[in-house]
This record gives sequence, C-alpha cells and structure tokens, in this order.
Amino acid sequence: METHKSNVQRQRLNTMSSTCRTIVLLGALLLACPRLARPQAPMPGPAEDIARLRSQVQKGEADAIAKAGDTYDPIFIGDLRALQKSLKTKHGDIPWLIRISLAKLGDKDALQESYCRVQSQYPLIKQNAIENDLTKIGGWFSISVLERQFEEDDRWRKVPRRYWKSVAPDAVLVPPSNLALMILPKLVKDPPLPSPPPAIAQMSPQLAQISTWKDWINANSATLKLLKPEGRYVNTSPTGCSPYRTKEKEWLAAITD
Repeated sequence: METHKSNVQRQRLNTMSSTCRTIVLLGALLLACPRLARPQAPMPGPAEDIARLRSQVQKGEADAIAKAGDTYDPIFIGDLRALQKSLKTKHGDIPWLIRISLAKLGDKDALQESYCRVQSQYPLIKQNAIENDLTKIGGWFSISVLERQFEEDDRWRKVPRRYWKSVAPDAVLVPPSNLALMILPKLVKDPPLPSPPPAIAQMSPQLAQISTWKDWINANSATLKLLKPEGRYVNTSPTGCSPYRTKEKEWLAAITD
C-alpha cells in the first residue's frame, strides 16, 4: 500500500516537473523569438490616470489630447468630439491634434477625412496630409494609404491648372509616390529601405524602390494589418470623398494663411 502511494506521488511530481520545464521552455522561446508572441494591445492605465487624462482633455490641454490618441482607448472619443464642437476656430494646433488623436483612436469620420485630404486634387492639401497626418496617425491605415500613392503620380500631374494656382512659386512639391517612400520607413519596424534623400525624392518616381516596398508590404501584410488604427471602415470608392469636396477651400486656407 505504501509502495503504491509512493509511486503515485512520484508520478505527480514528475508530471509537475515536466509541466514546469515546458512552461520555462515556452517562456524562453517567446523571449528568443518575440515575433511568435501574440501582438498585445496597450494596457489601460489605472482608473485614476484615465480620469485625470480625460479631465485634461476636456480642458483642451494639448499634451493630454496627444496622449489620449496614444492610448488607442476609444473611451476618449466622446471627450475629443465634445471639445472639437466647443472650439471657436477650426484652424491651429488644437483642432489638428484633436483630429489626429480621433483618427488614432479609430474614429471613422476622422479617418475618412484624413483619407480624403490625401486624395484631394489640390497638391498642397495632398502633400500636407501625407507629410503631417499620415506620419502621426500611423498604423495599417497610413501604410495602406501610402501604398496607394504609388499609383497616384499620373493623376497628380494631370489635375486641372486651377488646383495649382494656390501653390507658391517657391513651394517644393514632391510626387506622391516619392512622398510615400519618404514616410513609410518612419511607420514600420525594420523597413526594407531607408527614406530617400530630399534631392532624390523631388526627382522622377523611384521605380525600383517602389517595387521593393510593394513586395515587402505584401509579404508582411498579415502583421501590418494588426497595427492600429486599421482603417477598415474607410470608404475608398470614387464617391467616398464627395461629401468633403466642399471643405477643400477651408482646408487650403488653413495651410496657406
């Protein structure tokens, strides 16, 4: 009887030891190969910290507005929308910070507006949105919109002359495909290519670099699509930006004033 009991205890100890070894090995594997680990969403802070940040956002504090976007927590969307409606002007840093933070939080309207700014026929609006909005918003949304710019050069060159009248003589405008090559390396880890120098970016489309980026995005799309904000509900159809066309002169004024 005692012998049988001892055997059972030994079996249990062996099983526990084996389980512990397995856990240790798995932990070591995840440390050695972090890409095998499941992507983790940002951990929410303590309730007091969130309440404090919400209070600061409601007061219109610039740093708090930016931090709210960095949390990727949709709890701040309502506060940012209320603050946006209360502003007396749509120009300046605060309205821009609110829009960017809303986009980072996945707000559909903010993402749609940013996409439509990039797709504007006004060269100044388009370049400003690529350089400023997409760089700050990041995620799969910005990556996928930048990838679309590889096919935008012909459309950019052929826009009616009236859209170019707002461009100052000393303004430096870069073809959309080259703008994408400049911004993409800032948005991803271990990019396949660095940003081209400004002198190169102003030249003709860099076809070899474009091909490299297309292949890299395609090969890594499963991982890249997990990056927030995803922008899955943005309407990229030809009519998706129709409601925003009446706002373009307002956007242009904010850039040129």
